[in-house]
Amino acid sequence: MKLFSKNFILLFFICTGSFILFWMYSTDNQNSDNTILLEKKIKETCTDYVTISLNELTPFQWEKVYFFSPYTPKEEIFKTIGFKVHGISETYNEGMMNIIFIHKNKVVCTISGYGNTFHMNSSKKVLFYEDKPRFIVTRTGKEEDNTRIKLEWYNDDLITQKTNHTISKNKVGIWNNKAEIKLGHNIVEKSANFIVSTDGIILGNVHYTEYKNNNSIENLVGSQSIYFYGYLNNDIAFCKMNPPANKLVKSFNLRFINERFLGQLSMAEKTNHLNGIYEFSEKHF
Repeated sequence: MKLFSKNFILLFFICTGSFILFWMYSTDNQNSDNTILLEKKIKETCTDYVTISLNELTPFQWEKVYFFSPYTPKEEIFKTIGFKVHGISETYNEGMMNIIFIHKNKVVCTISGYGNTFHMNSSKKVLFYEDKPRFIVTRTGKEEDNTRIKLEWYNDDLITQKTNHTISKNKVGIWNNKAEIKLGHNIVEKSANFIVSTDGIILGNVHYTEYKNNNSIENLVGSQSIYFYGYLNNDIAFCKMNPPANKLVKSFNLRFINERFLGQLSMAEKTNHLNGIYEFSEKHF
């Protein structure tokens, strides 16, 4: 009888262990398959400078997707999603992704590290399927084999007056502005860029860096960035800051004149280093 009990216990643990290993293997395979399917769908579907819903790109069911910035500890990831996830790695460099899709409290797809085909990011930590989150599509790399598709989420809540006007091709693309200013013995570098999508959605940022004597990292005095979203209505781009700068922002609208965008950023207090006139005349398709 004792021998039977020992054999039964041993068999129980073998079966349980086998089931757990099989479950982990099946889950990993499903995650891997879904990641491959998502990569294939993005590569086949995404056209430069369009806006597209994530729902259209995901060939699997999901309820919410989490975006974790580089260097986020695994413990924080597990705490955020509510349970531990097998196979998650901490990202250790800028530009790396840690994205987790959840359906019925189960992980259905994970994207970790550098993507060969695409990169996807969001300034919001979690997005929901029911909200149909949208992304602006751009591409990096000149040659077809080296092209990497970039998907950037934009906050549709901030864009309340979108129009259905057809956006002319000469306005669509990535617009850049760079300037270097002498401030006493210091050097100030200001840069800004924004994307205009084919349906007139705008997503961009302005950045300020100040150096003492020369622009080497050891002489860094300070830096500041702020992001903005907006929409293009005929020749005027109406923009709002994200995160909202409350009463600090007086205005930042851009006007399309003579094949370039012009705008003046006027802010107060700690953000006034970003003030000035911005002329966006360098365009990348």
